[in-house]
Amino acid sequence: MLLNVRKFISVEMIRDGGSFALKFESCDGNQYILFARIRLANRGPAKKDQHGYHQERELVSYDVPVIIDCDPGKRPQDTDKVIYSVLSGPESPVTWGQARQIIGEIGRLAQGLSPMEASWLKQMTAIVEGDGQSLRSTWSRSS
Repeated sequence: MLLNVRKFISVEMIRDGGSFALKFESCDGNQYILFARIRLANRGPAKKDQHGYHQERELVSYDVPVIIDCDPGKRPQDTDKVIYSVLSGPESPVTWGQARQIIGEIGRLAQGLSPMEASWLKQMTAIVEGDGQSLRSTWSRSS
């Protein structure tokens, strides 16, 4: 699914440790998210300390990017117990080449970014240009 970008809306790093979501409006007037999901692997055994068990994880790469349709009518209906985010919309995979085209257009359109947004866009651009390969990094996460 290749979309022509008309307007940059936002970019953010997701709190899962490094996935990225770039929201934009296409020429059809609809909003979409180019989403790059991190791929983590366990590193070593889980360790226990005064805060509980922790598993060191290693970021190994990023999954093939997807385009998420932001139309609220296309994602699951909220319930009393679950409120679905915009990231719950239907996904369509795109190639790394298609993602490069989209992020290239975004790079030309993005104006007035905060330092944090500029950093996220730079990181996401590097991920897309590298076909999802990442410099290895580790982090700990509570189990």
